[in-house]
Amino acid sequence: DLMNWEFTNICSDGGSYGGHPRGYGTYPKVLGRYVRENGWFDLEKAVYKMTGLPAKNIGLKHRSHLLIGNFADVVIFNPNTIIDKATTINSIAISEGIESVFVNGQLVYINGKTTRYRSGEFLQGPAYKINEMNVELTNYLKSETGENEPGIALLVRKDGNVLYEKGFGLVNLETKDEITAHSSFRMASVSKQFFAAAILICQENGLVNVKDYITKYISNNHLEGITVENLIHHTSGISDYYNQAFEEWDDSRNHTNTDMIKFFEQSYPEPYFQPGEKWEYCNPGYELIVTIIEKASGQDIYNFMDEHIFHPLGMNESQIFEGIIDFHCPQRVKGYTKNAGEFVEDDYTFLNGIIGAGGIYTSLNDYSKWLNSLDNQTLLSAKSMEMMYEPARLNDGSIANVDDMTLKDFIFPDKSKYRSYGYGWVVTKGDESIIAHSGSWVGFRNYVFRNVDSGVDIIMFSNRGSASEDYWFHNVMKKIDKTILSQ
Repeated sequence: DLMNWEFTNICSDGGSYGGHPRGYGTYPKVLGRYVRENGWFDLEKAVYKMTGLPAKNIGLKHRSHLLIGNFADVVIFNPNTIIDKATTINSIAISEGIESVFVNGQLVYINGKTTRYRSGEFLQGPAYKINEMNVELTNYLKSETGENEPGIALLVRKDGNVLYEKGFGLVNLETKDEITAHSSFRMASVSKQFFAAAILICQENGLVNVKDYITKYISNNHLEGITVENLIHHTSGISDYYNQAFEEWDDSRNHTNTDMIKFFEQSYPEPYFQPGEKWEYCNPGYELIVTIIEKASGQDIYNFMDEHIFHPLGMNESQIFEGIIDFHCPQRVKGYTKNAGEFVEDDYTFLNGIIGAGGIYTSLNDYSKWLNSLDNQTLLSAKSMEMMYEPARLNDGSIANVDDMTLKDFIFPDKSKYRSYGYGWVVTKGDESIIAHSGSWVGFRNYVFRNVDSGVDIIMFSNRGSASEDYWFHNVMKKIDKTILSQ
């Protein structure tokens, strides 16, 4: 149990003088005995506890990130054979299963023998302390989350390093499980950035061109003149059908994207405007995006997202809603809404199975991996990443202006060159470049804020479906000390 605690680091005495078994086999013992033989945790978690977690805890910026220009210590080993051999009798016995070790680019060990190069000395950094921002945030969020209530999960990062990561309140009011960084929330509209990335993956693989008319993939005369990019940018003019669906559709069964497609074939609502003429937030557009991904790839959206996004990024706490009320998702959070002073479950409607406008569940832990992949361009090419953050343009070439997005008054600069929409992100250029999005559906409200210039990320997921969480997020933004974030 101790080894599995989130804050347990795995370190060694490798830099100490003299012989000691720990200096010749801590990591091989963990990888060979605890991971391979005992199965206490997986290889990925073990490596993180040896690298990223200690680096984060002692304030070593840019360590544990494999990027061009960064210093890197690299160990090449065989996970099937690595094992420690050092004992108290023979404290300097070399471990097996390690091919080579590089320290800051220098080969220091190969095939059981050291080279003439030695590892560097450890440099002591500033003392680690809990800063005032962390204390203030914790006290505030504790005071706002009552006992036995749903709550929130908050993540604050600076240049990819986690400054604050904590959960408050309950995952489920019946089980009393507490919210942590590994609790999976329904993302609502924050899901759009994932599906926008998926269409870019399709384009990179030659399956889709975002300039294509969508009738190439969906046979429907009502949808003529609309491009894939119109759907992504919310410039399609397609009318929302949700109000009509709640009034007329059969609420005794779960509906899917197939039902949405049939609706547009049989009863297409009058469009708001001609494609590319204006901007209007459009949930059905992203639901059509999912249908295009499925048609172009030959895979259902569940398998596509697993194969191309979740699995490659190690997002093991993420998946798409499966269309049943009690679908299984690791550490799934239930949604709630306050009614007459009491929190009641608000986790499902018969439209939950229509995927694209929302539908993804993820955790702070997994979402941080997602952000890292965007920053490091490990999933998408540089060209695709540029497209993701480019503002939408209308037919006349002007930038599509976004005026009515949630939280716009305080998560974007007051004096903006533009506030527009990219690929699943609201993009703002002013004194600072900011990308952000919010998401609200049933008993969930989520907020994602990224200051591109300062490298600050603020992520808040909540299973309390009420407008008070807008106020929470506003206060969290104000309480994050900018002087601390700029250090």
